[in-house]
Amino acid sequence: GTLWNKQVELPLEQKIKLATQIIIGKLKNQLNLIKYYHKYHKDILGGKLSEKYVEVVLKIDKLIEKAKNYSQRNEKYTAELMAIESQAAIAYWSYIRVLTADDGIDFIRREHQGATDLLNSLLNYGYAILYARVWKNILAAKLNPSIGVLHAKQDGKPTLVFDVVELFRAQMVDRVVISLIQKKVSLKMHDGLLNESSKRVLIRYILERLNRYEKYRGEEIT
Repeated sequence: GTLWNKQVELPLEQKIKLATQIIIGKLKNQLNLIKYYHKYHKDILGGKLSEKYVEVVLKIDKLIEKAKNYSQRNEKYTAELMAIESQAAIAYWSYIRVLTADDGIDFIRREHQGATDLLNSLLNYGYAILYARVWKNILAAKLNPSIGVLHAKQDGKPTLVFDVVELFRAQMVDRVVISLIQKKVSLKMHDGLLNESSKRVLIRYILERLNRYEKYRGEEIT
């Protein structure tokens, strides 16, 4: 359809602008989540978390500035912007590691497929729920899910879904997962996978948050 043609014909300058905005949006959401937790947990682990907080906020702030000042105008932009994103991710997850250690969670690093620890498994399952919701909304908006601006084009991969998901990971999934852990909700693994009751709890809380957000956005738009 016409929208698909517009996506294909989007000038490079526009693509770079949108991709940069996605990176800045994602990093700001990560920063806001860290600030939210810091408000309530600054004194844990004998000041260790506060030290980590200062270091991580400084790092992500610098990376946001780097993204804001990004001025490349060639096809290499996807790799360069994703490099900014991955540096921010290293800092962000290092804060989450210290934060969740206080709840007895042994979180070593972010692992995607094949993760067998509780926190990574919850995050991966939560992101899968988010992917499905974003994909559905992209199709409803009559956009082509395979034509994105940030993630490099891959045959048969919904790169626009990957792009949009970046904006919602921290507030829609990370925040829910961490708050469930902090509330000591019973979440368990079975044979290296999340058990069924843990999946149900996570689905319920994430959908609740997504629906609340969509309702709020709907009211904001109307």
